Amino acid sequence: MPKIIHNLDEFAEKLVTAISEGGQILTTCLEKAKIDYGNENSLFWSWLYSVSRRRGGDFEKAIQALKDFDMGVIRLQEFQKFFSAGTWKQNSANTKLFIFLINAVQGYDKETDDYLRQTVIPDLRVLILEKIKILLRQEELNAKRVAEREEEKKRICAEKNRQLDSIVLFNEKESAKLFALKNQDHYTFYLNVQDIDADNPKWDLIWYDLTGKAIPLTISPELTIILKRIEDELKNFLKFKPATQEVGEASQAKDKLLAELMKKSASAHELKIGCKNIVDALLKKNQVLFNPDASQLQDLVSTYVLKKESDAFQLYWYDSLGKENLIKLKDYSDLDSWLVQKTDLSANNFLALKMQLRYVNTRQNVDESKQKSIQNLLNQRHGITLITSDDWTTIPPYKLIKDTYILIREPNPTTGKWSLYQRQRGGKNAVIELASWTNEEASNKFKKILADNNGLSAAGLGVEAIQGLRDCIKHSNTPTSVLACRAMKVFPPKVDTYCKPCSYVLTKENNHWQLYYINAFQENIKVQMSACPQETQDLLLQWQDEVEAVTFEQLNNLVKTLTDFKPEATNRINLEQFSKLEAVLREGPKSVNEATKLANEDSEIAHKEDNEETPAVLGTPKSGKLDISKYAAVATLFGDKTIMAKRKALAQESAKEPIVTSQESPEGGVDPSHSAVLGC
Repeated sequence: MPKIIHNLDEFAEKLVTAISEGGQILTTCLEKAKIDYGNENSLFWSWLYSVSRRRGGDFEKAIQALKDFDMGVIRLQEFQKFFSAGTWKQNSANTKLFIFLINAVQGYDKETDDYLRQTVIPDLRVLILEKIKILLRQEELNAKRVAEREEEKKRICAEKNRQLDSIVLFNEKESAKLFALKNQDHYTFYLNVQDIDADNPKWDLIWYDLTGKAIPLTISPELTIILKRIEDELKNFLKFKPATQEVGEASQAKDKLLAELMKKSASAHELKIGCKNIVDALLKKNQVLFNPDASQLQDLVSTYVLKKESDAFQLYWYDSLGKENLIKLKDYSDLDSWLVQKTDLSANNFLALKMQLRYVNTRQNVDESKQKSIQNLLNQRHGITLITSDDWTTIPPYKLIKDTYILIREPNPTTGKWSLYQRQRGGKNAVIELASWTNEEASNKFKKILADNNGLSAAGLGVEAIQGLRDCIKHSNTPTSVLACRAMKVFPPKVDTYCKPCSYVLTKENNHWQLYYINAFQENIKVQMSACPQETQDLLLQWQDEVEAVTFEQLNNLVKTLTDFKPEATNRINLEQFSKLEAVLREGPKSVNEATKLANEDSEIAHKEDNEETPAVLGTPKSGKLDISKYAAVATLFGDKTIMAKRKALAQESAKEPIVTSQESPEGGVDPSHSAVLGC
């Protein structure tokens, strides 16, 4: 086994650990050292030592302390106190206790007491006392930290209780309004439930601000979970109501019971915090800075700045362009009188301040030309403008600029279908269908963001979600190589709907599938289904579902079959229906002499026949009658048999003559008088 003198530091660590952890061995060492120190085994020497040696009482105090306090720090303190009080002579109490402690540690060579006194103890005691001192210092720091944490915990609990006391819930509107007017530093809510016996009872949550105005709130998903627990508790209590209770009495009993649950339920604290968080999120939109420095004002947008200048408050609004606008406080008497009463502002006053700022009008009168410039600048700085609202009719008119996007849920703001509109000229909102986006990735990401926030209303969407939606809209028209196709139950739609150029629309007419092609001019061209590729027709025959059931994957498969298909425009003239016109157009240009000759002959025939039927002065046109002979080529279209017969005879006569294409003139050119038409 190793010798102690060769491993003093390791041995000192083990000995200090043994003292700190405690146990019966420490008490035994103290008792043995006390007996040896006072020589209590001998009656004579014990009497003599009791007179000459004075540390016997220290042993008894240490032993009693170890029995009374089973704590590591107490044991270390007792040993430090014991060793500090005496000397280190060979027969001193310190030396004798050290010898017993050393012999109690197992795993080392046993040494004689004289060797321990002379060689080991002088160096070992220094190490042990230093290590005990370090441990006690660490314990003291730990105790201090624990005390600080306890104080912090108490402070947080007190602050939380103070916050909870400042949140008051009522299930009666008039009481809530009166309380809000008298206690402007409180959060005052009206909370009630309709038709508690229904499967999905409807909760109403209203916040009353410091002016007593009722502001309906959208219940958050977190608060919905808490209300569900309150709802279950309420239903359990209502099970015991008398069966013969009248409707009015039952309603009063329900309201009274709900009021008690909102105060005493296990979820009452969570309920208050959940209501407060909704208001905090609403007020968070009004950013306020108080006496900011110059660095904080750099690139500041859409923020209020309150400054105290010459013992008076001045309110500024930094708009979306970063321009500073002074707000005239005299136009807002409630806010002005509230600020006059404040010599200074603290964090506790910001709630009331933000409530007041909700009624400040920051809109500037901007003419139409400037609005367009502002919109272009905003698009350059911030990109797409997207407004999320529970009711688009409440959006201020100055925000409804052309090309602004509006996201709402219809018909219910919390459970309805997500709808995206784009503001058009004339105050019209056009529906934007995600299927019309050329960038499929942007469309899918847009849908995913809405799905992740399906429990929220449009107005309740967070900043991160809104930014993600704006990015999707921004990249929605990025060209892709995928040919677009969408399914619509009614086509053309009753509501103005944007369809991507060069895309298809699939619908049903008379229970048969019908395709429409949207050309570059947004014209709807009905596709002849029989002219579609056979693969397309076979695929549509397999689909027995309604239009609404067609999936995105099915549309993609349909588009793949139409990749090389070019639909014909239905408004294009079909020349086969005008065979005579087609024959005339195919004849091509004629020579000047022949065209003139035919025209003269046609004119003579027409005049001759006309004179035979009705005598008239030669060369005098009949009043009110068109001289068709002047339009020989047109006359053939209407089946003028005389002219057609004359032309046929002339053609036969020309066929007997030699065919001459051209003859050079003496000057070396082509003589037009000798030209002939081939195959007239």
